[in-house]
Amino acid sequence: MLPTQDGATHQRVQGFAAENTVGLSHFKMKIKKKIIIGIIVTLLLAPASIYAVPKINNYYQAFKLEKEADKLLAKKDYQAALSSYKKSREKWEDKVINEKITATEQTINDDKNYKEGQEAINAENWDKAIKKFSSISRNSEYYTSAKRLADYAKNKVENSSKENILGNTAINEKKQKKYDKSVKNDYALPSPTLMPIVTQSSSPSPSPIPDESALRASIQIALTKVAEIEGQIKTLELTLSGYNKALLDCLKDARTPPEDAILSPSQYESLRQNCYNLYQNDINSVSNQINSLEYQKEEYARQANELLSRCTTCN
Repeated sequence: MLPTQDGATHQRVQGFAAENTVGLSHFKMKIKKKIIIGIIVTLLLAPASIYAVPKINNYYQAFKLEKEADKLLAKKDYQAALSSYKKSREKWEDKVINEKITATEQTINDDKNYKEGQEAINAENWDKAIKKFSSISRNSEYYTSAKRLADYAKNKVENSSKENILGNTAINEKKQKKYDKSVKNDYALPSPTLMPIVTQSSSPSPSPIPDESALRASIQIALTKVAEIEGQIKTLELTLSGYNKALLDCLKDARTPPEDAILSPSQYESLRQNCYNLYQNDINSVSNQINSLEYQKEEYARQANELLSRCTTCN
C-alpha cells in the first residue's frame, strides 16, 4: 500500500503547486510585455528607417551630381554643369546648390554677352558692342576684358563723331592703329588654347649648320621653342593646381555632409572614392603632359647650347 499523506503535508504540496503556478504566470506576463514593447519600438522605428534610407541615398546621388557639375564648370561646359546642378537639387536642396545654380546661370549669360560683344566688334557695330560688354557682371572672369573692349567701342564712336566734324588725319589714323593693336588680344576669350603636345619620340635633333648666320637663326628658333614650351607648362601647372584644389574640396565636402544625412563608414568611403574617380585621371593626364613638355624643353635647351658652342660670333 502507498503511504497516505496527513493533512499538513497535503496542504504544503498544494501551496507549493500554487506558488509555481503563480510564478509561471508572472514569467509569462513578463515575456509578453517584452514582446509587446519590442513590437511597439519596431513600429515606431520602421517609418523613420523607411524615411532615412532613401534620404541618405538621395544625398549620395546629389553629391555625385554636384561634383560632376563642378568639374564641368571648370571645363567651361556651362550648360551641362547647370543641368547637373539642377538634377542634384532635385535629390537634395540646400543653400549651396542654389547659389551654384544662380552663379552658373549668370556665367552663361555673361558668356553669351561676351561672345555677342565680340561679334559686334568684328562687325563694327559699336553701340551693340558697348551694350553687350557693359552688361557683364563685375564678378565675371570676363569683366576686365569686357570693360576694356567697351571702352574701345566707345572710343570708336567718339572718333567717328570727331571725324564727321574735322575729318580724319594721318596723326589720328596712327594713334587709332596703335590703340587697336593694344586691345587686339582682348578679342579672344580669356581661356588659353594649348599647343599640341609632342611626344618624346619626336623630340628635336640638331642638323648640320652651314654658316654663322644660320647658326644664330637656329639658336633663336630653339630658344623660342623653349619659351613657348615654358608657357604651355605654366598653363598646365595652373590646370593641375585647379584639379588638385577641386579634389581636396570634394574630399572635404565628403567628410562634412549635412547633419541630417547620417552616413555609414562605407558610405563615407564611397563619397571619397567618387572624388578620386572624378579627378584622378585628369590629374595624372596633366602631370604626364607636363613631364613630356619638360623633356622637350630640355632637348631644345640642349640643342641651343650645342649650337651656341659652335657659334664663334654669338655672345
